[in-house]
Amino acid sequence: MSQTATIHYVSTAPEAREFRDRLRFEGSGEYEISEEEFDEYYEGVASEKFNDGVTDENILGDLWVQWNRGSHEESDEFLRIECLECGATFIDREENHDFIEQHRSLHVERGDVTEEESETMFDGNRSMMVCDIIEIEDTMYIVEPIGWDEISLSAGGAETKADK
Repeated sequence: MSQTATIHYVSTAPEAREFRDRLRFEGSGEYEISEEEFDEYYEGVASEKFNDGVTDENILGDLWVQWNRGSHEESDEFLRIECLECGATFIDREENHDFIEQHRSLHVERGDVTEEESETMFDGNRSMMVCDIIEIEDTMYIVEPIGWDEISLSAGGAETKADK
């Protein structure tokens, strides 16, 4: 048996700024996220399997390290980038940078994109940030400036562990 942990990124779109700011202002133990807001402002980006018996605390720590650039322990899934021009995928590790640059240059040389357009032709994952949510089986945790807070969604908003 195994446990599934799903990473949900909070939207970074300009129209979601007020929502993110409200969450940051509310802070620990005070989050209110309705199911409708969750559906509107969050996107599930990846799921990882963990062995039964691994604590939620360990899973949260592992995912934090694997989904943050600069940890030097990033997962391949986190580092996967896609060429928006042709759909080719790469693992964005230092040893692959020459190959990725050659791929970008090929599209420029063929006239598929301009030099300027080629600067944004790869799409990948961002590092986790405050207000992202990790769902482990049926338990949800929101990323705080330091640590996590367990939350649960309800029709009227989120309840934190402190409310229970």
